[in-house]
Amino acid sequence: MELPPTFDGDEQALQGLLESVAKLSSDGVLKLNAENRPDALITSLRNQNYDVQVRQWNSRAWDVEVRASWIPAIADLRDFEAPLPMEKVLVACSQLGAGELYLARLPRVPVMLFPHLETRGLHWQVYEEHDQSALLLVRKPA
Repeated sequence: MELPPTFDGDEQALQGLLESVAKLSSDGVLKLNAENRPDALITSLRNQNYDVQVRQWNSRAWDVEVRASWIPAIADLRDFEAPLPMEKVLVACSQLGAGELYLARLPRVPVMLFPHLETRGLHWQVYEEHDQSALLLVRKPA
């Protein structure tokens, strides 16, 4: 997951964002923090077939999540109680082919899951959200 710096609308930040979006084929999901809702950018990305999710955390904090159309949908497991999210992740990851990705939203950072993923030879990255939930990306090496 590419985690760019806060976007404030300046040209240099925009160029960095566009470079990060171009890398989505290998990085999965781009997370962007903005002080103002970047409506023109959101519209432009959606017109280019990117899935863009936007959340406002407070009056001056926006979270923009960009996922390319070729990246799998994100499984939302936040409403399940432990250990069900971990079990669902492990079952889904057991079905991954070489080079494939799995993305899931979890109620929290799944620290207990990481050793299980590693023993299966899977690579993972996690992003902790403002509300303490987590976005997990798991990749099976090619």
